[in-house]
Amino acid sequence: MSGGVTSFFIHARQKRDGSISTRDSIKIYRIDLYMWGKNMPIKRISGKRIYYAFLSGAREIIRQQDHLNKLNVFPVPDSDTGTNLASTMRSMIEGTVISKCVKDTMKSIANSALTGSRGNSGIILSQFFYGLSAELKKGVSIDTSAFGEAALKAVSYSYKAISHPVEGTIITVMREWAECVNRLKEKTDDFDVLLPESLKAARESLINTTRKLKSLESAGVVDAGAKGFVSFIEGIVNFILHGRLRELKSELPESVKPGETVFYDTHENFNYRYCTEALIEGKDIDKDELLKDIKGFGDSVIVAGTDSNVRVHVHTNTPAQLLFHLKRHGRALQQKVDDMEKQNVLSKKAKQKIALVTDSTCDLPRELLDFYQISIVPLTIIMQDGEYLDGITINPESYYKMLDEQAKYPNSSQPSEISFRNLYSFLCSHFDSVISIHLSGGMSGTLNAARLAAEKVNPGKITVIDSRCLTGALGLIVLRAAQAIDDGKTHEEVVKLTEEYVESTKIYVGVNSIKFLVMRGRLSPWKGFFANLLGIRPIVSIDGEGKAFALGKSFSSKGTLKKITSYIKDAKRKKPIWKYVIMHANNPKMAEIYKKALTKTVGAEPAFIMDAAPSASLNTGAQAVAVAFMYE
Repeated sequence: MSGGVTSFFIHARQKRDGSISTRDSIKIYRIDLYMWGKNMPIKRISGKRIYYAFLSGAREIIRQQDHLNKLNVFPVPDSDTGTNLASTMRSMIEGTVISKCVKDTMKSIANSALTGSRGNSGIILSQFFYGLSAELKKGVSIDTSAFGEAALKAVSYSYKAISHPVEGTIITVMREWAECVNRLKEKTDDFDVLLPESLKAARESLINTTRKLKSLESAGVVDAGAKGFVSFIEGIVNFILHGRLRELKSELPESVKPGETVFYDTHENFNYRYCTEALIEGKDIDKDELLKDIKGFGDSVIVAGTDSNVRVHVHTNTPAQLLFHLKRHGRALQQKVDDMEKQNVLSKKAKQKIALVTDSTCDLPRELLDFYQISIVPLTIIMQDGEYLDGITINPESYYKMLDEQAKYPNSSQPSEISFRNLYSFLCSHFDSVISIHLSGGMSGTLNAARLAAEKVNPGKITVIDSRCLTGALGLIVLRAAQAIDDGKTHEEVVKLTEEYVESTKIYVGVNSIKFLVMRGRLSPWKGFFANLLGIRPIVSIDGEGKAFALGKSFSSKGTLKKITSYIKDAKRKKPIWKYVIMHANNPKMAEIYKKALTKTVGAEPAFIMDAAPSASLNTGAQAVAVAFMYE
């Protein structure tokens, strides 16, 4: 025999007088509760227990994320399935509210997973959770029969969310596992038996994925998403059989040791380059209609969620147009656009062992970003009609066109810690270390978000550096750091050099109108009124702490150019200038005038001239021109 009653009498017989106190009864009862998952049949699962079981499954996926990245072949070899599934699991863990009612807990699990879901597999898994929450009945707990029925029905929710379900992937393993669970519920009422037995079916189904898809068979691997689902079930089974709450409540692993490396070479072409996702928020969203509406934008189309919050996933070549099109169905939030072709290059054809990261306020020509394999984390531009990813779903040209139509001046928001965490997790799977250089911490919370993410992912492998500047000045620092990496410098050497580059970089910004500084709160309305009245055009620079300050002023564009030229002439007298760049806010004509004047002063043409990123030009407004340079 096993269970509470048995242990009660065994303990009672050990007492000399044959009696047992109330206090001893409580102790024994607590011991039996603690050992419940090990010694007793588990005939019902409560809301709390299902959360901790799913938490254990999530932990297993997070542990396996590096290995899952290396397995990633289908639908495209972008090597981020593990990162995406881990991100989905973290969102589920952090957002779930545990309820006494198992259905309510499951609903919270599904909503949290959906909100942070990423990638094909992440969204499919979150939709499976949503199906479970919809099919479970209200109650404090469920038995194996209710669980088996709900699991099988939940799979149909995932199938329905996919435009073209492909067998041999996560959806197949999920279905065959659920079918096994549904059969076993007729034979056992014990979760302690049902879940381990169903895991065998999931593992067998996983092995078969290699034979069902040519891309998997030629690579000699199983499907990465399917492996992630099996890892999730393995975590659940481990908790049911051996789990202890104290272990689960400990800090979740953010990084893992490199898993088994899978060697394969794929020459698969990317028909669609960008993995594009968004959370659509609205009322009475028709998911079937939405699915039909966006099929023409690409493939791997998934539409998952509820009638008020829908997660959309599409592989497309036109992410900006897709996200603009989605507005007809609701507000597009939490946008994500991953360059799958670049991810494939980084994971399989990286030039160096050190990854370099910056943010979208770093102005560098696209060819340099691609050549040095620099990863960009975009800020978000908040317009009246929605949110846009800086430099990805909104570029300078479209930004200035839209600017005239805005009743309220746009704003920006920093990348989330999760965005950094996901990128760092991906890069740590494929590089020895990461150096991440960002706009001034005195101007934005971007730097802090990067540091928090680095601490959680792998602080020993990731160094975050405050550039104490932005736009072209940040571009020069990142460019020189990239060249140091390309020259074969060690991580420590590059970090030390980058800190020297920060000290050697200056920027001067000629602001065309004072009103934008007032709108952004950089200048008080009272001072702005008088400055505007006098026709003052400030010249802004950045101090040693990374904060903007008024260096000088002029009363015309020519006056601004004259003063900036004199500043650079004085700087050149002190030390040789390595390179300089010219940035402008929709003012190419004035930028060319600066080029002619500064070429004479410096004795060389600028390294490049380009439109400043929308996030960098928000403070200055249109027509501003900036010059940044770095000493030798």
